Amino acid sequence: MTKPQLASFLRSNWSIVAGFVVLMTVAIDTGRIRRENHELLSLLTARSAVLWAADAVRDAARTLVSGDHSTTLLSPRSTGSLLVQLSYLCPYSQRNFEAWHRLAAEARAQGWQVVWITRDKLRQIPKDAARREIAGGLIADPTYATYVQLKLATVPQTVLVRKDGVVQSVYAGILDAESETNLRIELQGVSANRSSKRQ
Repeated sequence: MTKPQLASFLRSNWSIVAGFVVLMTVAIDTGRIRRENHELLSLLTARSAVLWAADAVRDAARTLVSGDHSTTLLSPRSTGSLLVQLSYLCPYSQRNFEAWHRLAAEARAQGWQVVWITRDKLRQIPKDAARREIAGGLIADPTYATYVQLKLATVPQTVLVRKDGVVQSVYAGILDAESETNLRIELQGVSANRSSKRQ
C-alpha cells in the first residue's frame, strides 16, 4: 500500500482506526490496572500474614500444656511480653530454638514475661518440649480467635509486646545474629527506660 492509498484508507475508515486506537488504549490501561491490583493484593496479604509494630494484642483464650491457667499474654507486673510463636512441625521454627532460649533468658533477666505459643495441637507437641519451654508458659492448640489475632498462620515469629498490649517489634522468620542482637537491645532499652521512670 502506497502513502496516498494509506491516506485515502484512513480518511474513508477513520471510525475503524479511532475504534482500534481506543480499544488498544483500554487494553493497555486494563493490563496496568490488573498488575497494580495484583501488587496491592500481594502487599495486603503480606501485611496481614504477620503481626506488625503498633498492632494491638489482647489477652486470649488458651490451653496451657502444663494445665496451669495463670499464664497470660500480657502481665501488668512485667516490662512487657516476649511472644515466641512457633510450630514444632516447622523446620524454620526448629532453627530458632537456640536463639529463642538465649533471648528468653535475657528477657526474664530484664523483667519481661516470656510466653511460648504453638499453633500445634497438644498431641503434636514433643514430650520434652513442655519441659524446655514451660518456664515461660507454653500455650498450645489456640482458639481460632487467638490464632487469627496472633497471626499464627505465619511461624516463626518473635514478638515484643509492651505492657499496654501494643506490639513493639516483630521478627518473622529465622533469627540471624543481627536480629538476635537487635532484640537484645530492645529488651534492655525498654527495661532501662522503665527503671529510670521509677527513680
